[in-house]
Amino acid sequence: MSFLGAWLVTEYVYNPDGTFAGTIRQRRELAQLPNGRIRVTQHCQPDKALSRHPMVRFAGSPVFELSVDGRFRRYHGPAVVGTGISWGEGAMTGRGLWPDFGHNFRSFAVLPVADCQLTGGKFFNATEMIANIAGVAVPESGASDYPTLNQAYRPLSREWQGTCRTILLDGTVQDERPYRRIFHTVSDEQIIWEEAGELTILNWDNGRFRSKDGIGKLFGPLLEMETVLENGRICEQLELLDTVRGHLIGIRRWLRDEELEKVEVVRLRSN
Repeated sequence: MSFLGAWLVTEYVYNPDGTFAGTIRQRRELAQLPNGRIRVTQHCQPDKALSRHPMVRFAGSPVFELSVDGRFRRYHGPAVVGTGISWGEGAMTGRGLWPDFGHNFRSFAVLPVADCQLTGGKFFNATEMIANIAGVAVPESGASDYPTLNQAYRPLSREWQGTCRTILLDGTVQDERPYRRIFHTVSDEQIIWEEAGELTILNWDNGRFRSKDGIGKLFGPLLEMETVLENGRICEQLELLDTVRGHLIGIRRWLRDEELEKVEVVRLRSN
């Protein structure tokens, strides 16, 4: 599926403490230009709940151009400047600045299937987060309304299966293997799942979840974790649960001694 054309997007905005703030509906238009670039127009409508939130200034129709430079996407402004990086087909992370909006950002997007994009990211004042966003986008063609996400990390199925793709820093896909997760417990107090014969146990602790070697935090259906392992290794992990369509996507950044080693992209479907 081409990214060109019109997409309907619903973005769920969360405060830094994890509380829900409101939603933004967005009609996103991508058009090919004669100079080879792509013009992106985002018609954004924050709801009334965001009237006193910094994201209310996201209202309007910002426009920017992007160009394709190998696996990189260069954002040329005026609304957005920065870079996106693809991690194999259908997965991307980005980083940059909205000059007029007045915030820097980090973003992610994964297509679990061709006609659905699970997306999100954070807006900052330098390092101070002002909003964390979980979103879903579908092609306008064939859609009867804006898509939705359930605002809770509550998988409706115990067993999930799919793939895990490993990508090296130069963009080489090292492997893509079958992957399976079994949820044993999901509650307000504890989350336990099993992957590759190993248990991940997260226990609620004063506004966050803690494991034996890391910390996780929920923003509605979005789970973010950082795990510190032996020999200087750290895993930065995010995953977004879409119970409406039965998808779970994840992006894991593996670092050793502060240097990025590889990225894993997980796509799972509920059984």
